[in-house]
Amino acid sequence: MMGRMRRALYTGTLLAWGLWFGGLVTLFLAVTSIFRTFDQQRDIAGQAAAGVFRIFNCYCLGVCAAALVLNFLWWLAGRSGRKLVVFTLFALATVAAVYVAAVLTPKMESMRLEHRTHLPEFARLHGMAMVVYLGETILIFLAGVTLPWAARSGADGRSHPPSALQI
Repeated sequence: MMGRMRRALYTGTLLAWGLWFGGLVTLFLAVTSIFRTFDQQRDIAGQAAAGVFRIFNCYCLGVCAAALVLNFLWWLAGRSGRKLVVFTLFALATVAAVYVAAVLTPKMESMRLEHRTHLPEFARLHGMAMVVYLGETILIFLAGVTLPWAARSGADGRSHPPSALQI
């Protein structure tokens, strides 16, 4: 029974990770495509991208919460330091996601609505947002690489061979 619960929590954590990482990759692709498609119409591209960012930020915060909760429950079901490593990566990426959603995006949106996207302040905020999104993406990638390693750790904290997987 406990093995099934651990497996379900691992699977949920892995799914949340996949949605988060896939969402970030899709965000980069979508916004790049928008600005290439509307290269000569920067205002339209900015409006479209702003809408994508608004929706993505809400989506991302939901996926962040799911990843953190599922990973924590997975840890409770079979405590190991490896699972805490994954949790730490998720937590750091969540801080990045919250900073973009709660601080940078509202400032940039306000400047966009006031037609101040040509100012150096907007360029600075945009650059910061890109760096934070990139950092978040790297952290989430590392969490994904770390998940199978964490799954190989049993409740006793020791590493087990793949045939004795203690998810």
